[in-house]
Amino acid sequence: DVDDESDSDLEYDADGTAWTKAVGTGPLTLDVLEERLAEVKQLYKEKFGKDVDESDDGVEHVYDKDGTLWIKTTGMGPLTADVLEDKLAELKDLYRDVFGRDTDAESDEDSEL
Repeated sequence: DVDDESDSDLEYDADGTAWTKAVGTGPLTLDVLEERLAEVKQLYKEKFGKDVDESDDGVEHVYDKDGTLWIKTTGMGPLTADVLEDKLAELKDLYRDVFGRDTDAESDEDSEL
């Protein structure tokens, strides 16, 4: 908070102008960024109980010999009419929960067309 800042944090130049001194750590290096990323991933795992790098939706991150990231997707086979109908029913339920309207019910606007 600016109001809590004490005069001891200020430095004055030859003209008496107050300056706030800030000391940085230098430019970020790849090693520093990787360490910070590892810290954030660990915090995420502690909070949510899931590893950021693990996937539960059939997607896997794979690195080739050159270090290039590839995203490997393992499918669940072709969709069937039953699976599609289940997904549609789930979406309709979500829509009703969010908007409070049933997608299958006729609205006043539909009847005016």
